Amino acid sequence: MLKALPLNRNGKVDLPALAALADEGESERLREFVGPRNPVEQQLADIWAEVLQQERVGVHDDFFELGGHSLLATQIISRIRNAFRVQLPLLNFLENPTIADMAVEISQFPTVETEEEEMERLLRELEGMSDQEEERLQATRMERDAAAGGGTTG
Repeated sequence: MLKALPLNRNGKVDLPALAALADEGESERLREFVGPRNPVEQQLADIWAEVLQQERVGVHDDFFELGGHSLLATQIISRIRNAFRVQLPLLNFLENPTIADMAVEISQFPTVETEEEEMERLLRELEGMSDQEEERLQATRMERDAAAGGGTTG
């Protein structure tokens, strides 16, 4: 943020001076760059760089200061959910708009199974059942189906 725009002698915006200020701000940002320090931060940095179309993103760079907005935030949340298998609410992202903060948030959410993983787990459970357990499961299902249908057939 500038307190005032640089003006030339004619009172117009001094574009070369403005560009120099922008270059100065960019070089300051580059000096303060802190790269990813672990695999989670690296994966988040890759996601952010791709979505924000940035060459690199530091762990303390603010998503919104890099040009992010709510639509891009939803893309990042979607990619985080897929990459880390967590159900991270959008609000958590909006309240923690740096990679460093987001890495901490991700570590606090339990991972969820994909549909494929859940199916494999259920199949393993079924394979491990005894005949008596299978019969009990089928009887319970039949009772539930009968109760749902009124228990009478006509």
